[in-house]
Amino acid sequence: MLRIGYACLTVGEPLLNYRTLTQKYLTKDRLYGVISNNLATLKRHIIYNFERQILVFRISSDLIPFGSSLLNSFSWADDFAPEFQELKELISQTKMRISMHPGQYSVLNSPHERVVTATIRDLEYHQKVIALLGGSSEHKIILHIGGIYGDKEAAVKRFIAQYKLLSVDIKKHLVIENDDHFYDLETVLGISYETGAPVIFDLFHHQVLPSLEGVDLQTLFQLVRATWRPSDGRMKIHYSEPDLNKRGGAHSQTIGAVSFLKTFESFRHEDIDIMLEVKDKNISAIKCHNLMSTDQTIEPLEYAWSQYKYLVLEHDHQAYQAIRELLKHKSEYPVLAYYQLVEKALHKKPTPGGMRNAAMHVWGYFKKVATDREKKSFEQYLQSIADNEENNLKIKRFLRKLAFKYNETYLIRSLYLYMTGFIEIK
Repeated sequence: MLRIGYACLTVGEPLLNYRTLTQKYLTKDRLYGVISNNLATLKRHIIYNFERQILVFRISSDLIPFGSSLLNSFSWADDFAPEFQELKELISQTKMRISMHPGQYSVLNSPHERVVTATIRDLEYHQKVIALLGGSSEHKIILHIGGIYGDKEAAVKRFIAQYKLLSVDIKKHLVIENDDHFYDLETVLGISYETGAPVIFDLFHHQVLPSLEGVDLQTLFQLVRATWRPSDGRMKIHYSEPDLNKRGGAHSQTIGAVSFLKTFESFRHEDIDIMLEVKDKNISAIKCHNLMSTDQTIEPLEYAWSQYKYLVLEHDHQAYQAIRELLKHKSEYPVLAYYQLVEKALHKKPTPGGMRNAAMHVWGYFKKVATDREKKSFEQYLQSIADNEENNLKIKRFLRKLAFKYNETYLIRSLYLYMTGFIEIK
């Protein structure tokens, strides 16, 4: 069966916040404070994913700040050995499949020796984290081929040569991915043949930079699957959709229910792991899991609605009422109709009346406990709402602070406080 995952961060889950550190403040004490926070957050994150049956998860490369930098000479792996061991046992118990994805500056086929040296050091850091957290070769490190530097053939040869020099421990976890600029799927499959590295098939990149014209998706999957050995675990692919409001190559804010089903309906019973690369992260992962779920009970949709409801109300009152009616039928599982109504609502621009209506509903949680000053502030924010997105963001930030102050747990996870349409509020 299909398993769905997402990358690194969450939307609407304030207790799953990782921290970072700038070079200016890099000391052992500060670094270890950040590492302690991040490992504790990762533990909560794994539990959060498992409780929602999300068993594929990409861990941020920033888990350990300056992890591959020469500036970080501290023995963090030894000093946090108990925390890593606890996480390793949790990942094993939950059967969570983890991965990491080095950033754009890790370029193995660079013609510049210093870049290659830094890339290898970065791969060593990622392999170290994967080993501390899992160790199994099913946990992967994803790498793009790199640039072409004016000579694609020479760049491919450099990648193959450098790959063969990598340690066995790195190669056990390394997989390569087609991109949307230089290295299409056909080229990456050729590199896989030369190196033995499994291929991550990115469907969106394949749409932007196509190859193997006329070959259907089923056959493409078979070609990619052939690069995966049994020890590599399930074939893993990347899936995203284009943001139609931005230039080609930009990922969409959310995964569309109909387009996802159209792509994967015929594969729902196959052993494939799908990593979603999308702006709303966990929200789309839960959506896609619900769309593919064989346990078709109403509770997951009710949980999703508890997060979406005030955001939908802000955008489309009719959709809000329609979804409430839809979910009254407890013995049914109207998953596609539900998500279509949500998506339709969030594609609409909210009116000032809709903004006020949603804000008033949320304010209802506080109006009996709020101070006089908070009541006055709310009235001022409410009066300032017009066809003005910035004022709408201000009232949401104000209400979010109140949600935490008064410990309104139902509201704290409401997407209304974190999003406007499909756009996340920072």
